Amino acid sequence: MIISIDAFNKDTNIFNQERNQLNGFSPKEFINAVRPFVIIDEPQKVDNTPKAQEAIKTLNPICIFRFSATHKNLYNLIYKLDPIKAYEQRLVKQIVVASVTGANAQNDAFIKLLQLITQAELKLKFAFRYRAKEM
Repeated sequence: MIISIDAFNKDTNIFNQERNQLNGFSPKEFINAVRPFVIIDEPQKVDNTPKAQEAIKTLNPICIFRFSATHKNLYNLIYKLDPIKAYEQRLVKQIVVASVTGANAQNDAFIKLLQLITQAELKLKFAFRYRAKEM
């Protein structure tokens, strides 16, 4: 069964209501009895609120698989595919990197990372320089 979160996250949805065609049971009760495997594509868009997470739990799943390239919460990580590996395997079309400086901006302000220390705490040392443009 493929279903969107909006189809079962409210008590007023047909999925949660008792149906005459199902001998007075709701579709949700049948799903609960089966204990489904729940597969969520892009969980950062689907189970990103407490209400959505509670709605998913009401399905009584035996397990939940979440597939995403940009997980916000790592639950039980089985496999990790970072953006570079995904690009190398031709699973994504492109990788876009935002730049601090634009093209032909040699005389503009810039920031340069001089040192990065990641021991007990993160420490960064920057150099900032601004060159006024000559008119």
